[in-house]
Amino acid sequence: MVETTGGVSRRRALKAAGAAGAGVILIGERRHRVCRRQPQSETMVGSKSVRRRVTAKKLVIALLSAVALTVPVPAAANPPVEEPILDVFADISPCSGDETTVTYVGSALVHEHGERVIATVHRTVTTSDGFDGHGVESFVFNGQMFKSSQNDILTNEATGQRIRNQFVLVVDLATDTVRVERSVLTCLGR
Repeated sequence: MVETTGGVSRRRALKAAGAAGAGVILIGERRHRVCRRQPQSETMVGSKSVRRRVTAKKLVIALLSAVALTVPVPAAANPPVEEPILDVFADISPCSGDETTVTYVGSALVHEHGERVIATVHRTVTTSDGFDGHGVESFVFNGQMFKSSQNDILTNEATGQRIRNQFVLVVDLATDTVRVERSVLTCLGR
């Protein structure tokens, strides 16, 4: 331990204590811890660059945090809403070629998240010429594209015939261009 008197400056006392290898120095009534000064070497140069890297990391973290706070976070999605479906229309039966009335009954689960909408429809399908069955339809709208797809299977118990309905539509909303459009209504026979 090194003790100093009032006439020695604090800096000079700390420097002398560090050169002497003292661990604690008293200046007035206060104790100061002093580390032995090491000669400047690669380690010291490296420690300066480590300090710079730590400072740079702190700066990057602060900047990223500021950017993260300015970017809007989407609101929590609304829960899906169930809506009833009833659709009646005239169509041509692929098995007989005659006009028939088709009835869709079911429910749609519509999920909205901002401008994005996703809907899934589960339905039963009946026709006036004796076919009945079930189907699934889905819609996706995200502001950039619209996609609709549906699959239905119908059976006529009296004749044993089956009808398969498949439909896919994809529209690019930015250019109002239909990218995919496929509709197949097939009689599968017995």
